[in-house]
Amino acid sequence: MSDQSTSLIHSAIIDVRSPAEFNHGHIPGAINIPLFSDEERHQVGQTYKSKSKEAAFQLGLRFVGPKLEAFVKAVKPFDSVEVYCARGGMRSQSMGWLFSQAGIPTTIRKGGYKAFRNEVLKILKKPYSFKIISGLTGAGKSEILRGKEQFIDLEALANHRGSAFGALGPQPSNEHLENLIAHNLLSLNDKETIWVEDESRVIGSCKLPDDFFEQMARAPREEIKCSFEERVERLVITYGSYEISILESAILKIEKRLGRDRMKQALSLLKKNNLRECAALLLGYYDKAYEKSQKRYNRFNEHTL
Repeated sequence: MSDQSTSLIHSAIIDVRSPAEFNHGHIPGAINIPLFSDEERHQVGQTYKSKSKEAAFQLGLRFVGPKLEAFVKAVKPFDSVEVYCARGGMRSQSMGWLFSQAGIPTTIRKGGYKAFRNEVLKILKKPYSFKIISGLTGAGKSEILRGKEQFIDLEALANHRGSAFGALGPQPSNEHLENLIAHNLLSLNDKETIWVEDESRVIGSCKLPDDFFEQMARAPREEIKCSFEERVERLVITYGSYEISILESAILKIEKRLGRDRMKQALSLLKKNNLRECAALLLGYYDKAYEKSQKRYNRFNEHTL
């Protein structure tokens, strides 16, 4: 007799678009079970344009047929699923029918991903009671932020350390960052204060949504004070566990902003495993960058108030 009480059965959101579509942006928490691979989707689209809808349909059947068993097996762990494609059309309808026939309670998300994106844009335009935690790099802003009752951790969503070494992993597309921010906002009480760490409009390779950023720029600020020595120590603790090669790669990415001479010096310190002096060197640059950002913030508010 199986113990069903300990099985991990739950509902799931299934995105049946191609991997490229999914990677560009998707509903947070969704699982990608693509009806077509990127190349298959391209071929079906080309066949539709150059021949006919019927020819494209036949080609699609040929691609999908061998995958049917794998599709069903992929959703068997779930007690129910919600399926979506780009607009709630043929792809989600076809997969929804298959899952239903396999005995999985299935719903189709009306309007698909496009309808979800329309909701995201509405959420980002709403007014919020933001308060900004600002301060120099290494002052411990992230730790303070995560201690607040309501907050949006933009660094975590953008997969980017806001401090000296920047991105240490793949970042989401701008579109998916918008999805993640909206998803987080939706889980919070928009009538109460929402804390956000001070960020520039661009976080690594990600650009913050315009409406969201402009609300941040106008929001009241709480500046965190911390000694230079404490900030250096915090960076050493934060990044000390990373391999030197990863830190070198991160520094090379900011060469233009850091300057060639300072970059060479930082890389030399890293090779000697002298993280403390390397962090101190980088903080000197980032402190100047912070001063410039504060001036831009003051000018922005002077023009918009």
